[in-house]
Amino acid sequence: MHSRYTYSVGQPDQPLRMGLDAALQARQMVDVDNPTIESLQTLLLLSQAYFAYGLGKKAYMVFCKDTHSVHCLDANTGQQTAWPWWWH
Repeated sequence: MHSRYTYSVGQPDQPLRMGLDAALQARQMVDVDNPTIESLQTLLLLSQAYFAYGLGKKAYMVFCKDTHSVHCLDANTGQQTAWPWWWH
């Protein structure tokens, strides 16, 4: 089996750290100034990943960015929103 998918003898947290590093790198690649459906999906997945790692505050902040981006996308379309809690 590849060493990337197994625990090292001296470093049992190495796979967890690699996953968190990948999540942090993915977050840096999302452009929050230009909201798209893809970036919304990415932010939603990242908030779930941060919550799974026990980073509740970071998960909440990413989720807030996500909901704000949804509001921006709805405001740009000019149509009635599918989200009942947004007021126009």
